[in-house]
Amino acid sequence: MEGIKFIHTADVHLGSLLHIVGGELPPAVEQAAIAATMEGFGRVCHAALKNRVDFVVISGDLYDREARSLKAMSFFAEKCRLLEEAGIPVLVIAGNHDPLKEKQDLIRVPDNVKVLRGNRPEIVEIPGPKGNSVARVIGQSYQSGSLDKGIHFDYKVPDRELWNIALLHTQLEAPSSRYIPCSLTQLKEMPDIHYWALGHIHRYRSFSDDIPFIAYPGIPQGRDFGETGRGGCILAGLDPFGQSEISFIPLAPVVYKRVEIHMDDDPTNVPETLPDLVDRICLEGDRILEALGEDEDYPIEGYVVEWTIRGRGAIHSQLREQEQESLEFLINSLREQYEGSSPFLWTDSIILRTQSPIDYTDLLENSPVFREVDRIIGLCLEDKEMRGRLMNELGVIWKGDGDHEAENDLRFHMDDASLREILYRARYLIAERLTGKGEG
Repeated sequence: MEGIKFIHTADVHLGSLLHIVGGELPPAVEQAAIAATMEGFGRVCHAALKNRVDFVVISGDLYDREARSLKAMSFFAEKCRLLEEAGIPVLVIAGNHDPLKEKQDLIRVPDNVKVLRGNRPEIVEIPGPKGNSVARVIGQSYQSGSLDKGIHFDYKVPDRELWNIALLHTQLEAPSSRYIPCSLTQLKEMPDIHYWALGHIHRYRSFSDDIPFIAYPGIPQGRDFGETGRGGCILAGLDPFGQSEISFIPLAPVVYKRVEIHMDDDPTNVPETLPDLVDRICLEGDRILEALGEDEDYPIEGYVVEWTIRGRGAIHSQLREQEQESLEFLINSLREQYEGSSPFLWTDSIILRTQSPIDYTDLLENSPVFREVDRIIGLCLEDKEMRGRLMNELGVIWKGDGDHEAENDLRFHMDDASLREILYRARYLIAERLTGKGEG
C-alpha cells in the first residue's frame, strides 16, 4: 500500500446564515452572516489544494434543507471544479439535513463529485497518480431525515490491500438514536476499516490515536452559540509504515465566543458606573483582538460575542433595578466602541450574573442552612447519582449533553456549564435571602 492524504469534512450546512442579533448590522458583520458558511467550505477546498491531498470526503449535511439555494449549489460546483482541475475526487454522503429524497440539484456538479447511494452501502475506489487504486471509500446516504438502522454493519470491504475509508453520519453512543445508532466498540471491531469519517456532531473529536482512526471534523463554520469555538476540517495521512496521523485545521472566518467578565477580579478597581463597566469589558475585548496570531491563509474575519458579567459590587443594585435599560446601554456602547474594527468584534448579547457584596465566608461559618446548601450543590456537581436525581427534578425539557443536534427543539441540552450556572445561581439567591439583600 502507498501512503495517502485526504481531507475529511462534514456538516458544512452550505448557504445557511449565521444567527447574529442586531437591527441594522454593520456591512462587515452583515456580509459575514450571509457568506461565512460558503467561505468556510471554500477554505476546506483551499486546504485540499494546498496539501495536495488524494481526495476529499464529506460525511453528510453538505446543505441545510432551507439553504439548498442556487447560490449555494453554484458555489459548491465552482469549488469542486477547482479540485477537479487538480485531480482531486470528492466523495459525499447525504445526511439528515440533505437526504437524497430532497435532492434538488439544479446545477450540474463536475465529474469528480460522487454522491453515494442511499439504499445500501456503496464502494468507490480512488485512483492514485500512477492510475492504480490507492483507497476505497464506502458509505451510504440518508434517504430521509432520519435513519435508525445500524447500517455500518453492512460496510463490507473486499480486503485490506487498499486503504478503506468509511463515511458515516451518526450520533454515536446515544442510547437511542434516529441517526444511525452505533458505538465506538462496534466501529473498532468492524473488519478492515482503517478510518471512520464521521459526521453529525458539530465539534471536532478524535477517538483514537491509531488505526482504525475514528473522528468527527466538526462544522467548518459555526452558525450560533451552540457552535462556539473555531471550526475547521481534518487532514488525515495514512502511512503503511506506522506514521499515520490526523490533524485539525482551523478554518472558520467567524468565531462565536462566550466570554466571562469578573468585574471584581481587582478588588481595588470594581466598576461603579455603567461607563466603568464598559471600560472593563473592553479590556477583555482588546485582549481577544490582540491575541490573534498571523494566519495568511485562513484569517479570522470577526468574532460574535456573548458576554457574561459576574462578580460582586455596588453596581449590582443599579443593574438589577434597571436591567433592560442597563443592557441596552452596555450593548450599544460596546458596538460603538468596536465599530469599524478589523477583525470585527460584535456584541451579540450580555448576560448579567452580578451579585450583591455577600460575605460567603461568613455565611459558611455562621449559617448551618447555607453550609448544607453549599454541601448539596457540591454533591450535585461531583456525584453522578446526585446529578441524575437533579436532572429528574429539573424535568424532561433538559436532555443530552449539548454535543449533538436536538431531536426535539423544545428540549434544552444540559452540559456541565449549564448545570453549574443553574446551581450557582440558586446558591446566590439563597444567600441573598439569608442575608436580607434580596428583599424589597
